Amino acid sequence: NNLYITVIWVVTIIATISVVSGLNFGIKLLSQAAFVMGTILWFLVLVMDNPWFHLNLIVEETGFYFQYGIFLLQFWTDAFGQLYPGEGRALDGESAAQWFQNAWTVFYLTWWAAWATFVG
Repeated sequence: NNLYITVIWVVTIIATISVVSGLNFGIKLLSQAAFVMGTILWFLVLVMDNPWFHLNLIVEETGFYFQYGIFLLQFWTDAFGQLYPGEGRALDGESAAQWFQNAWTVFYLTWWAAWATFVG
């Protein structure tokens, strides 16, 4: 319990000193330190584990992100899934629920686009 309180105080003091010292010194120093620590962690994970697996995973997930996250998802409207039975909806039960497209994908995408300027 005391360890948690000590960690909270140390982080609070470091953050306060960083903010008080300004953008050109404090925040810049913290961001550079975070970048260096992240780079070291990435390097250690890459070297101490199976590097070929991680490199293949990076390539595969980058391709998946471009294929699905940028191109496919943005244009997916599931037009047939929004139809009622008898209007052309799939009868095998494999189509999504009728509410899903209107209530999830487009709403979620536009919500993030609208709030991106406020939440970074």
